[in-house]
Amino acid sequence: MTSILEQKAIAQLHTLFLVGGTGRFVGKSTFAEMLIKKFSAGHPIVALKISNIKPGDGAVHGWHGDQLKEPFKIEEELVAGDDKDTRRFLVAGAKRSFFMRSFEESLPQAMEAFFKLIDQDTLLVAESNTLRNHIHPGAFIMVTDASKPVDKKEAINLLDQADRVFTRLDKEEFQEVIDGVSIGDNGWTIERGLL
Repeated sequence: MTSILEQKAIAQLHTLFLVGGTGRFVGKSTFAEMLIKKFSAGHPIVALKISNIKPGDGAVHGWHGDQLKEPFKIEEELVAGDDKDTRRFLVAGAKRSFFMRSFEESLPQAMEAFFKLIDQDTLLVAESNTLRNHIHPGAFIMVTDASKPVDKKEAINLLDQADRVFTRLDKEEFQEVIDGVSIGDNGWTIERGLL
């Protein structure tokens, strides 16, 4: 019997909208927040922010509290606010919001645990690059900024896999694409003309 993640990797996970980026402060969370805000009134959405831990990654991910001692840790955000991305997602209308820290090699195991926390057909908006190596989402966008150095070297390889690449934090451009996003029986889709 295959695991949930193996099943999801074999059959594309259309209920996942994945947001990645080439560095910090390029607009990943802003895009996710805007997407959740538009669709949460008519659809229950779960938000997930993943910090994939590799040696020397502090500059890329910032400081996320105590040192990770186990293979992964999943925390549900219970308080809405504007001081953390997971809290912003709740303010935008996410039904639930989670923060996951995982060592790279533990991400499949971490996602297995996460899928046990939510309904399998739940619409999911996740902020992560590495998750794209394990799951084919219904939609995948990457945000980059030509004026900033690329913090996440592995992100370069993902640019060609994205449905859309934004070259800067541009809320008008974000909104244009979000206006072309729809939710059908199979999950998230992006209007082809906007790709």
